[in-house]
Amino acid sequence: MYDEAALGVVSFFIDQEDLIPALREGIKVMKSGDVAVFLFPSYLCFGYQGDGDKIGINQPLRFTIELLKLKKNKNP
Repeated sequence: MYDEAALGVVSFFIDQEDLIPALREGIKVMKSGDVAVFLFPSYLCFGYQGDGDKIGINQPLRFTIELLKLKKNKNP
């Protein structure tokens, strides 16, 4: 299991980063300050492969996300 202490704050560009598709889509419906819990089936995450570390094969995943800040890119 990955936890908040291990991951810390993660910054990324929506649709321009190597995130699992399910998480990328889930974050698009959030606003700054929102906290959301997402439950994703394995086929929308790491599927039959797992991540080779802590996520086994065919494991559904639960993400708790707090969107601290959303900043728009000035150069589309």
